[in-house]
Amino acid sequence: MRQQYIQGIYGEIAGKLDQKLMDLENLLTNSVGIGEHGSISDEIKKHLEEVDKLKSLKQTIEELFTQNNSAAPVGEDVAAGPE
Repeated sequence: MRQQYIQGIYGEIAGKLDQKLMDLENLLTNSVGIGEHGSISDEIKKHLEEVDKLKSLKQTIEELFTQNNSAAPVGEDVAAGPE
């Protein structure tokens, strides 16, 4: 059961990270969708901070919960999507 919790959390974080990276890419390449925001740079900074937080959480899980001390994090198969 412990592993299922970690895999679920890892998968959630990995998914949110992918979404934030795509949002950031969209902000950088298509600033038309930013009309309701006052500053493009503030919005980019906000997304960068969110990406940093999610990457840190993902890395922490990878460091703390590995299978048999291998390099593959628990949940890798759950979070690995098409690249």
